[in-house]
Formats: sequence, structure tokens, C-alpha cells
Amino acid sequence: MRFLLVILLLTTTFNVSAGYKKDIMEPWMDATQAELTAAWGYPQTADDHFKVNENTTIYTYRSNRGSIGGQIKCTVSFTIRDEIVVGYKYEGGNCPRNKRKK
Repeated sequence: MRFLLVILLLTTTFNVSAGYKKDIMEPWMDATQAELTAAWGYPQTADDHFKVNENTTIYTYRSNRGSIGGQIKCTVSFTIRDEIVVGYKYEGGNCPRNKRKK
């Protein structure tokens, strides 16, 4: 019985993660920096706004929604090159669901 519960939880987690990537993250590819900051805001600290080189910056957003004691539950990062989103990465769960409006 425990084995089935573990399999069910892993399957559910994978499906939620795949849905988040497809529905929330993928549409941000090729968005402008202005579109991104209009929906997500400007990164809150200097550490969350990292200039890689002259043309590339990484914006990081951290969320502690649903956490106990304010621990970070989700980290979402976007790579911006020449003011266009060219990549993303996310870790954790209960991430913000800021959809791109086209």
C-alpha cells in the first residue's frame, strides 16, 4: 500500500511540474523584458538581478507562499538577452502562476 502511495505522489508531482512548465514557463520564451517585469515585477534585491555580461541578465523571483516560517518554497529565474527572455529555470513547488498575456 505504501509503495502505491509513493508512486501516486511521484506521478502527481511530475504531472504538476510538466503542466507548470508548459502552461506558465514556456509561453515566456521570446517575451520582452518589459512584458516580464509588467507581470512578475522587478526583482526585489540586487542578488535577484544578476548581470552576466553586457547583453545578458538573470532575473530571479523567490516565493514562500504556503511555507511555514517564511522558508523559500519556489525559485523562478529568467535569462534575458538583449531585452528578450531566452531561458528559464524553476525549482520547488507552489510557484507563482504569472501567465503571459499575448
